[in-house]
Amino acid sequence: MILRFDRTSFTVAVFLLFVLVLLATFGAQLGWIRSWAGDVLATIWLYFVFKSVIEARLAYLVFLAFGFGVAIELAQYLTVYFNIAISNRLLRIVFGATPD
Repeated sequence: MILRFDRTSFTVAVFLLFVLVLLATFGAQLGWIRSWAGDVLATIWLYFVFKSVIEARLAYLVFLAFGFGVAIELAQYLTVYFNIAISNRLLRIVFGATPD
């Protein structure tokens, strides 16, 4: 694993972030499609974020992004299970509120 900057991966990550922001702000009426597509796109976005700064084997980066996605879903589940309310609007948007 080597730290370095990959411009192409960074460009893809910025584009996916733009799509995620659009989906989070304007996709409220899409229901489960918004939450499912948002989760999938967020995991792909994490992969490209990691790939833009880390040079490693493909499997390592995929499992790293997937692990973060699972951790976020687990955190969402635990907030619902323990009835924890996130009062910060930005954090609710970034981390999501519905475990899928």
